[in-house]
Amino acid sequence: MVRYDAEVRTEAVDFIDEMLDEFIEAMQNEEDYFIDGDIDDRLFESVTDRAYTLSDATFVIENSSNVEEDSGLWEGKDPREALETQAAFTFSNDVRSEIEEIYESIKSEYDEKYSEIYDELGAKHIDEDAYDPFEDAMEAASQFAKEYFQEEYHEKTEIIENAGDKIRMIERYLDLGNHASSWSGYSCGSSYIDSRCGVGYGMPEIHDYVEFDHMIAKAIPDINGKGKSDIRKYLEELKRIY
Repeated sequence: MVRYDAEVRTEAVDFIDEMLDEFIEAMQNEEDYFIDGDIDDRLFESVTDRAYTLSDATFVIENSSNVEEDSGLWEGKDPREALETQAAFTFSNDVRSEIEEIYESIKSEYDEKYSEIYDELGAKHIDEDAYDPFEDAMEAASQFAKEYFQEEYHEKTEIIENAGDKIRMIERYLDLGNHASSWSGYSCGSSYIDSRCGVGYGMPEIHDYVEFDHMIAKAIPDINGKGKSDIRKYLEELKRIY
């Protein structure tokens, strides 16, 4: 089942992954990237400007609490294309809001750690007139902020070791594939939704399969890159020794 809030969070985290160095640099320079940076252009390129089907658009509009209302963005378009455009900007609104929230969280951690380390270093080198803790504190706070983001916002896929758990997960994977049409033909971990099919919100069974396909490839590395016939053989071997 597609969860809208989870999709927004994933897009926001992926965006920050790409922009983290620039975000940290803005913090170091005591700037606000949302004012001084090119956030809107970057957001349009990576999030807003993508294809939506009518069912995708309907899903977004129905689930968002921040629906885009600037009709000038879709003025002159036919009703279907207008709804799809509205959905694209609506989703972008939600992702931007999530990015800002995460950014402020990272910035708060950075500022707090910088002050803490600056004071510690200043006290440690109090007799060294030539020493300025600024650079060292900034570098340490930057590294801390990056680690905080990774720890706090990245979902971790645990490697599955138990044979019984592997069996249950693979059986579910194969069952999902039975309802995923041609998408199940990709080797494990490589399925994707082509842009011609929109973003997948209007195809929940396909969307769920693709998400699970990527997850299980990390959770059970032995089947990563394997086709379904080899995965079934692997499953039978697991059952034999379990």
